[in-house]
Amino acid sequence: MMLESERQAYLHALGITQYVALDTIAGAPVLPELTAEQIWPAAPTPAISAEPAQPDIAPQPPESSPAVAEQAAPISEASPRPDIEDDGSIPQLDVSKLRQEQVQPKTAPAKPVIKAQRFALAVITVPERFRLFVELTLPDAPGLSAVEHRMVSDLLGVLGHHNALDQYGAKLYRWPMVDNPRIAADSQAAREGLLGFVASAPPVIKSVFLGTKAASVISDAATGQSFALNGSALDAVACCSLSEMQHDWTRKAEAWGIIHPFLNSID
Repeated sequence: MMLESERQAYLHALGITQYVALDTIAGAPVLPELTAEQIWPAAPTPAISAEPAQPDIAPQPPESSPAVAEQAAPISEASPRPDIEDDGSIPQLDVSKLRQEQVQPKTAPAKPVIKAQRFALAVITVPERFRLFVELTLPDAPGLSAVEHRMVSDLLGVLGHHNALDQYGAKLYRWPMVDNPRIAADSQAAREGLLGFVASAPPVIKSVFLGTKAASVISDAATGQSFALNGSALDAVACCSLSEMQHDWTRKAEAWGIIHPFLNSID
């Protein structure tokens, strides 16, 4: 298939102008009408030679043509360039002699996505006082187990709020909310989701995290060190989880040593 520019160049070299008048132009010369013999002259009859016919000769294997040898030879600046006569025709590009450099696409290294740990929280709110974020043993747990319910009730009773769990109930918060790989589940998304949950809950003065998974997406503070959850005030603290207390009962005293002085500062 020929490009339009090449076709126009060929027609220009042949002296052909693409113009056909629909109506007869006044004063234009009349083109002569040629006969078939003038268009296709008869071919000359070949002369019959009186020499005897030559015997058949077995075909010889074809020798390598110079064009093949030239194509196989590498092209360099030192190679002699053949003399090409300029006959006015448009030169054709020999694509067989071009070397196309294979360029590998450069891709930026993918940034590692740090996914937050899966966790589930039972959230108990004592209005205008404090809020407990109780980390459940299993991230897929539907709520507090019987042992966890008993432990939380005992903790609230020691803090002076008997029957608070039955009175105010516990809301379940789970991260990620849905198990879908197309939805962001990194640490930043976990932080925004938890802060959104806190913002929609009733206001409290202090917050305690029983477990460090949820607290770690909010702050890098060490266990027992207070951090900011609502605004700029240091109004939250994290300690060990109920599961860790069940495996090592000495952790209960450690957790109580963090929770008691922290919540006593409310009064």
